[in-house]
Amino acid sequence: MDTAREVLKWVSLILLAGFIGQFGKSLSTNIIEYLKKKRNKTIAPGTEQISGAERDARAVEMKENQTPSTLIKRR
Repeated sequence: MDTAREVLKWVSLILLAGFIGQFGKSLSTNIIEYLKKKRNKTIAPGTEQISGAERDARAVEMKENQTPSTLIKRR
């Protein structure tokens, strides 16, 4: 009878430890995702990382959209 209680105690302890471990893992994952989202929101618009091809396409588009008055102001 005493060994059955001992076995039940250890099985309960192991199951409880597994539950706490899984809960802690999901909690830490959620905290990390929250902090990443918060950090990304603080970055000013237009300063995000873009690929080289996209940057080149934006530069060409900006050059095409320039008016003669903006070209004169830059000289």
